[in-house]
Amino acid sequence: MSDPRYVLLAGGIVFLLLAILYTCIGKAWSRSYTWIYRTKEPVRYWLEVGAYYLVGLGLIIGFLYAIHVF
Repeated sequence: MSDPRYVLLAGGIVFLLLAILYTCIGKAWSRSYTWIYRTKEPVRYWLEVGAYYLVGLGLIIGFLYAIHVF
């Protein structure tokens, strides 16, 4: 049986990969179910991409805390 703490690590990796992908392609999927383009709405775009980075890092830090690395 796998350790449920690894769900935090997997989720963090997924969010970081999405943030990197959205940074590269210049558009991000928003919570309002629409695409936000970097050229049309730069502030909203970077807030959305930044949220993906923060959630990803938060989940990875939560995983490290759960396995007592910190």
